[in-house]
Amino acid sequence: PGTSTLWKHAKYFVLLPKLYMYATQRTYNSRREVREHIIHLERKMTENLMINTPLEKQTGITGSDSIKNNTKFVKYDPTYIYSTGMKRYGILKDGDLEGMIWAYSKKIQNLPDKHIQQSEEDMSDSEEGNNIYQFCSCPTGDVESFNGKCSLELTKDEAIFLQNHIISSPDTKGTLLNYLLN
Repeated sequence: PGTSTLWKHAKYFVLLPKLYMYATQRTYNSRREVREHIIHLERKMTENLMINTPLEKQTGITGSDSIKNNTKFVKYDPTYIYSTGMKRYGILKDGDLEGMIWAYSKKIQNLPDKHIQQSEEDMSDSEEGNNIYQFCSCPTGDVESFNGKCSLELTKDEAIFLQNHIISSPDTKGTLLNYLLN
């Protein structure tokens, strides 16, 4: 509602932030390497969603046809499809996902970082967690859950996480979606 993109499963709004936080646990040599790793993780997530979701409920799992047909992963991957919504709902704090993960990787490696944005330099300690700029909001729980037994079903905590983000987002104030969730 109120968007031009068809988001088929709310679970992606929960799984993708966990995937991004998991991606920060390793170091990278380039933005391209970050992007390639995210696509690799998305493919693993898709495989796990297919394994853990009954066949009749697999409609709308992004990339499932590519995996079934053993072809190149989709042109419009989950990050591409859901990033606008995650930004709109305040789940992603910055539009430059790969840049933020790469900047953190450089920080881990103690390399000079030319890609830290001014807004990141101004972050207070309350906006940092585990020494990482919180470029995305992540629901509580295992950040590797996208990589194991995951399904399309939202848990109660995940639904509350998503509901709270949608309701508190300035972009949804006055919308039917906000009204219905309230």
